[in-house]
Amino acid sequence: MRFNQAPNSARLTTAVLAAVLATPVLAWAGGGPENVLLVVNSQSPESLAVANHYIDVRGIPAGNVLYIKWPTGARATRGSVFLKSILGPIEEAIQSRGLEKQIDCVVYSADFPFRIDFREQVGPTPPRPGSAPLVSITSATYLGQIAKEQPKTLLAPNTNRYFARRSLGVTMSRAFDAENRWGPDGRRVPKGGVRYMMSAMLGVTYKKASTVDQIKSYLTKSAQADGTKPEGSVYLMTSRDIRSAVREKQFPQALKQIGLAGVRVQKLQGTFPSGKGDIIGVTCGTPQYSLRESRSKLRPGALGDNLTSFGGMFDRPPGPRAQTLLTEFLNNGGAGACGTVIEPTANTTKFPTAELHLHYARGCSMAEAFYQSVLSPFQLIVVGDPLCQPYADPPSVEPEELADGSTVRGIVSVKPRLESERAAEVAAVLLYVDGKLTAAAKPGGELKFDSTKLADGRHTLVLTAIEKTPILSQSRWSGSIRVKNGTDAIQLTVTKVGTTPGKQDLSVRIDSTVKDSIRLLHNGRELGRVSRGRGTLSIPADKLGAGKSLVFAESTGSPGVRSKPVEVTLR
Repeated sequence: MRFNQAPNSARLTTAVLAAVLATPVLAWAGGGPENVLLVVNSQSPESLAVANHYIDVRGIPAGNVLYIKWPTGARATRGSVFLKSILGPIEEAIQSRGLEKQIDCVVYSADFPFRIDFREQVGPTPPRPGSAPLVSITSATYLGQIAKEQPKTLLAPNTNRYFARRSLGVTMSRAFDAENRWGPDGRRVPKGGVRYMMSAMLGVTYKKASTVDQIKSYLTKSAQADGTKPEGSVYLMTSRDIRSAVREKQFPQALKQIGLAGVRVQKLQGTFPSGKGDIIGVTCGTPQYSLRESRSKLRPGALGDNLTSFGGMFDRPPGPRAQTLLTEFLNNGGAGACGTVIEPTANTTKFPTAELHLHYARGCSMAEAFYQSVLSPFQLIVVGDPLCQPYADPPSVEPEELADGSTVRGIVSVKPRLESERAAEVAAVLLYVDGKLTAAAKPGGELKFDSTKLADGRHTLVLTAIEKTPILSQSRWSGSIRVKNGTDAIQLTVTKVGTTPGKQDLSVRIDSTVKDSIRLLHNGRELGRVSRGRGTLSIPADKLGAGKSLVFAESTGSPGVRSKPVEVTLR
């Protein structure tokens, strides 16, 4: 059976987890790919190609992909347009697909506007640097409730109540759950409060900040870094530059706590680590740096945070005095980096604290690490792989008897097998069917689902085991089953037409034993349909985008019939 034991940071709060353990079947969230909504610009070849790659390396469920038509090459848009044409469809998709209690992170593929102008909503602001209400797309998403209900407070110095505060010299790390509501004191509250939705952009292709190949490369390395516990070092850089000096007072406590978490950490004099071949994390403050000139190398999974004015301003003209973009870190193999999309001034609340690396070292995902460490993130854009978590180490899980490709019917029971010597570390096991959370059980329990409610044909199963820690890390196993409660079937034959890259259209032949109309599906969207159970469709290559894709056919009847997925790779 196809086996994927890369850990995934769980998204269950302690309160929700208690409900999970008390309920055999639930609607609450799990972890990893099933908690991501991937948003793709259907008009952009770059966005389609990056999305196809991320779906492949991360196993994003088809129902967790949303295609939005957006002009290519756009750098900015107005707040009203963002709320209506980007955030609105995102929220509608999450609700209509029944993913409200499951999605914790909205991830944008390439070619979306990176800056959102909320001046119309916020109104007049003081004419001083750093006060303009120009918000990054990831922060406008994270602060979506505030952007809709209280836009004038977007610029407040403490909008992020998920920020991990220090108590008695110790900073606690905790899992993120979009269902949580947060009070002014940074504690979870049962009602009222503010809700957030983590967000990241996979890559930026505007003015070639990164190429599609560079984005695919660092996303691949990030996925491979999960659970590897790399032997790397975190470097906290200090210099006379105000960009560096303003955060130096954070370093003593960060040095102590990161070291206690088991990751090497050093405070160095200079702008960027020089001649270091083991960088897993950097906190610095400099207008320019170059990985090549530094003769340093990044370990897979590395996070970079550089406090400078224009690290996320991808539309500024290049030149010898231009500030280094955050993509310099990613293009050299990093997993995540951040930068501001407009002048922030040297305000430390707008950038991550050095404890960004502490949360990461404890097993948090890249997205959790960033959002726990920034108090006022409205100008900050987070780019890279939000799921990367090299220091998570949850116990493994797999089904005891169900083999890959098994044929099932009726009520299906799945008995999870946990890593024997670590079974006591597991709080609960969750079952997903085609990306939808279906059942949960305590260790030793069984997970059941009714296959008669599924279309006959191939389906994906995922098991996750939740670790008993505040981080709630999860291991993940995935495989497939063939549901066979009836006698009908659909056969799909896909042929490439043409040899020119980007112009290889698809000829798709559908044959079946049913008389219903049949839809051809790609990542949850319909590409076309045939009537009365059979026919041929012509699909333009630019509809799918370059890279590897899965397509399958499904009848419109209920529960219906679906074909075996067919893998298509386009250039």
